[in-house]
Amino acid sequence: MISIEQFLADMATSITNKALNTDPELQGKLRELNGRIVEIECTAPTVIGHFNVIDGRLLFATGAVTEPHVRVKGSAANLIKWLSQREPEDLIIDGDHNILLAFLNLAQVFDPDVEHTLTTILGRDLASRAAGTAELGLRGLQSIVQGVGRSIQDTTSSRFVKKDEFDTLLDGIDELRLRVDRLSENLRQREGE
Repeated sequence: MISIEQFLADMATSITNKALNTDPELQGKLRELNGRIVEIECTAPTVIGHFNVIDGRLLFATGAVTEPHVRVKGSAANLIKWLSQREPEDLIIDGDHNILLAFLNLAQVFDPDVEHTLTTILGRDLASRAAGTAELGLRGLQSIVQGVGRSIQDTTSSRFVKKDEFDTLLDGIDELRLRVDRLSENLRQREGE
């Protein structure tokens, strides 16, 4: 028997890919992420899931994977803080941040025709009733994804030195070496006198 978590993951996979099929530009971006895996691990309560791209399809699944490209790990409270653009106390993002950002960028530009997609899955009557709710949920999800993207970019830029800052540091080190060399030469000349 299939678990409710796997049922929801399968439903998300089906709906997302039907919507993605209507946008050739997004299909191209999705193909660039082929084989990439992002794992989300909630530590309290314990729930693990992942999503990846295989053959141009975005797949959602439950459970852990052996070697994800990116792992986001934290308690439910910290994952929610992260998603709502607040600084979590204990959230671990391990792996390639660029892959996570690429998925987040894909999600930010994802703007499907919700009613058309739901009509192909649920039929016209049920789809028209569900479309408004789905549209509202999608807008909320996009807002969350935008916040997460900004949070990751801010975190990454605060942890890594920018190229111009690094160049300034190297220039300062070169200047210091030159001064030390001059001072050493002056001391040698004075000792020789």
